[in-house]
Amino acid sequence: MSATPAEPLVELLAELRATARRTGQRRGLVLGGPEETTRAALSRAWAALDAEPGSPPPIWLGLEQPPPPFVAGPLDRPGAVLGRTFDTAIIDLYTACWPDMLGAVAGAVAGGGLLIIRTPPRARWLNRADARGSLSVPPHPPAAVGARFPARLARVFDDAPGFARVELHADGRVLRRGSNAAADPPPQTPPPDTECRTADQAAAVAAVLKVATGRRKRPVVLLADRGRGKSAALGIAAGRLLRDGALDRRGIALIAPDAAAVEPVLAHARRLAGDAVDGPGGLRVVAPAELALDGLPAAGLILVDEAAALPVDLLSRVVQGHPRVAFSTTVHGYEGTGRGFAIRFTALLDAVRPHWRRLRLETPIRYRTSDPVEAAVFRGLLLDAAPVHDAVAARAAVDALSCAPLDRDALASDEPGLSALFGLLVAAHYRTSPADLERLLDGPNVAVWAARDPNGAVIAAALVTHEGGLDAALSAAIHRGERRPTGHMLPETLAAHLGLAEAPRLGGWRVVRIAVHPAAWGRGVGSALIEALAAAATRAGVDYIGSAFGATPRLLRFWQRAGFAVARVGLTRGRSSGLRSAVVLRPLSDAGRRLTAAARRRFAAQFPLALGDMARDMAPGLVGPLFTGAPIPPPALTAAERLELRLFADGRRVAGAVIDLLWRIAPWIAADRDTADADRAVVVAVVLQRRSPTRAADALGLAGRRAVSQRLGAAIGAALDRLPDRSRSTAG
Repeated sequence: MSATPAEPLVELLAELRATARRTGQRRGLVLGGPEETTRAALSRAWAALDAEPGSPPPIWLGLEQPPPPFVAGPLDRPGAVLGRTFDTAIIDLYTACWPDMLGAVAGAVAGGGLLIIRTPPRARWLNRADARGSLSVPPHPPAAVGARFPARLARVFDDAPGFARVELHADGRVLRRGSNAAADPPPQTPPPDTECRTADQAAAVAAVLKVATGRRKRPVVLLADRGRGKSAALGIAAGRLLRDGALDRRGIALIAPDAAAVEPVLAHARRLAGDAVDGPGGLRVVAPAELALDGLPAAGLILVDEAAALPVDLLSRVVQGHPRVAFSTTVHGYEGTGRGFAIRFTALLDAVRPHWRRLRLETPIRYRTSDPVEAAVFRGLLLDAAPVHDAVAARAAVDALSCAPLDRDALASDEPGLSALFGLLVAAHYRTSPADLERLLDGPNVAVWAARDPNGAVIAAALVTHEGGLDAALSAAIHRGERRPTGHMLPETLAAHLGLAEAPRLGGWRVVRIAVHPAAWGRGVGSALIEALAAAATRAGVDYIGSAFGATPRLLRFWQRAGFAVARVGLTRGRSSGLRSAVVLRPLSDAGRRLTAAARRRFAAQFPLALGDMARDMAPGLVGPLFTGAPIPPPALTAAERLELRLFADGRRVAGAVIDLLWRIAPWIAADRDTADADRAVVVAVVLQRRSPTRAADALGLAGRRAVSQRLGAAIGAALDRLPDRSRSTAG
């Protein structure tokens, strides 16, 4: 008689739970086998365990309703578990590896709890027999999805201390079982502050209080891995300040990329300050997009949570625009890491706030130190990945670098090389997450490029997707807005937003991420990698290469120097970044040149109109780089019209008297490469964006209305000097 599915697990789960309770750490179980078999085994085993009084039921993250007593949770929304704590969590990897959710829920399990990972039978899982469609992009079938990521994840958990592994047969027999011991944690020092959980957290709270009440212009930056209580520290500090009336009536502004994720901050503040948190002069959550529209909030103190998930340009505005700011950010986490933030933002703080302070929180809140589940998940998802040492990148000569695509099979088994490459991508881009690691290893339309020194060290890296080349029927459906196939961002954007029906038929390479080691910045490494990509794409018969990114002047300069032209600017701001996206193209074939020219014409026709409406709040200094070189012909003005504009330039006409002429000439001025930056900015602000003189003065940093009028007059006069004289002697 075969064993019931529950019997092999009861003793093991009891042992794991007892060890977790004794150490204050977590323990893990990887349970493989047919889906119904592992489902029944867990249900029966949990029923056989002695339930602890008051303990919450385990959360089951899967696509189907779990058996009792488990509570269902979403698999596709990692943010749904942020700020929550679980005694036991079960994550179902039958349909995919779900790396972002795995990282999120692993940080939410409390000390003494269990993380249980359900997988298909080992052979099926490692062959991607159950891969979901998000990695499979047309025209590639699901079978084209690689299996490098799950194979590597399996190896990590096989070797991980504190993890047990069980493989079940369909009839419940144990086919394979193993368990790795983990060392007990060291003693933990109790905190000196009864409202704080650790000494680190108490120090963080004290640092924020000092920012709020001490000397001005001395920001603090709290750095921590997930689960160290940095967000709670912000909440405790805010609650104390509001409870004690230590701030003026402007209160506290909390800037965060995800409003739902700051609930722990609000909860801790309400626990101490009650209704004062939500009343006038309390604690107000501000989305990044609001900063772009309304400027910095009026507040006695600004708190920025998860600062690494925000662009450094936006953080720069905050730190330079307010005298009292405290930042916190995750150093390692599914939502990205703080290393890119630290590299760029540290340099800014050193320059503008030399008395700033950095505070690192090391001690976990939810569980004890040296936690084996944290260590295994960090390694499996490369949350602790780091680029090569600065000294290695600093001495790399550009002409000695090898720029080429990497063999992904070799990369998956090269732990140091994979860690260095992914660490570089993470450091460069605030939105890089574990899902990107899965995509770069297994995406069927993904290529991984690197610039390596003669010893193989990765100095720069790029993720490239092969897009387009779709059949006529799917291309037409994309153009009509009926289909939005995964993995074809550029063709879909060009067809559906610019009306370029031919875009999905052409083949393109999209640079999804590009990163250069900070120690090699400014030496042409990124440009060399782009040129190697372009040469390879040309040899492969690709029509164009392109990219899409949150537009900043620095990024625009990089892409434009590399021969890319702006084809589209998003009219809405990214929710988390507060930036508008820019699409850039570089044609490689005749068809690509026709496509790029058509896209540029559409952009030139649309963007001036958008600047007076949906893009009215865009910084004039950013509009200039976007506009420069757009195919906008000089207006044909009559002699009388030129005279009217000249009189305006000389201060003898008001703007209202020549507004129609200003509107006709303004797009050409903005696009003309010979226009001075200051002239372009004032024309954009006053004419195209239709800002009032007062608001234009604020945006341009000018003294007032008179200075704006003088600057605009000078810009129009300079443009008339450059404008080809195609005028006719009469207005008719």
